[in-house]
Amino acid sequence: MTTKIGWVGTGTMGTAIIKTLLAKGYSVSVYNRTQSNAEDLLSLGCNWCETPTQLGLECDTIFLCISGVEAAKEVLWNPRTGLCSGKDKVSTVIDLSTIAPSVAESFEQRLRCEGVTYISCPISGGTEGAEAGALAAIVSGPAGQIASLSELLESFTEKITVVESAAKAQTLKVLNNLAESINLLGALEVLSAGRRLGCRLEEMEQAFMSCRGRSAYMQVALDYLKNGLETSNVGLDVRHKDIGLADDLVCQWKELVISDTVIKQYQSLWKSSGADGDQCDYYRTINKSIPELG
Repeated sequence: MTTKIGWVGTGTMGTAIIKTLLAKGYSVSVYNRTQSNAEDLLSLGCNWCETPTQLGLECDTIFLCISGVEAAKEVLWNPRTGLCSGKDKVSTVIDLSTIAPSVAESFEQRLRCEGVTYISCPISGGTEGAEAGALAAIVSGPAGQIASLSELLESFTEKITVVESAAKAQTLKVLNNLAESINLLGALEVLSAGRRLGCRLEEMEQAFMSCRGRSAYMQVALDYLKNGLETSNVGLDVRHKDIGLADDLVCQWKELVISDTVIKQYQSLWKSSGADGDQCDYYRTINKSIPELG
């Protein structure tokens, strides 16, 4: 059992997973660009490292849970403070981020040349899944290494799909996120139609979640309406990033009309709402002319 691990990125998802790991007896050392964002975790017993280099010296296995390719490169290869800048490099990097397949492949190749094992492990399930230790993960890496890490990964995931390459892991995750986006916009449209036709929210929830119209994203949409359109706990910036990755993969096939429509819709929402918007803002858009439904 790997009992001492390193962690880079203490955002909402990272914090939720770390708390799950602490509850299961793991020792966790953390680095985050802004230390104040890790104070809650430090109060729970996490160790603070001033740089990724220090983190790599203390821990053999490091998780990355950060947004943005440039941020990941900085953490890994900054010549003064990066994980790979010290004489004794970290042995294993587990990347939980969703990134372009080509980028994951380049990370894997470069780290392999430096004697570091790269495990691509994009996760799905939201903070609620992280808090419950019930995330899904798509994992690639050397078979023996994955086997040795299985207990650690299973401490915060419920379902693991193992594939042959980092590029394949990310391709599947990006396509999953596209499916999420399609399902979410469809659910929001159905709920809008139901309210226009005089259906109460509680009636729709009981009916849709007991029939074949149910889905995880129908529940997300229902919860958003029940919350007074305040938040679905996922920002539009995250959904927009996911859509951009999906667009890069599938834009060559113009006959994928539904995918193309959803991608364009989220790009339009991004322009109108920006990073401070919510992934469910489409509901406001289609109901803006009907105030009583907004």
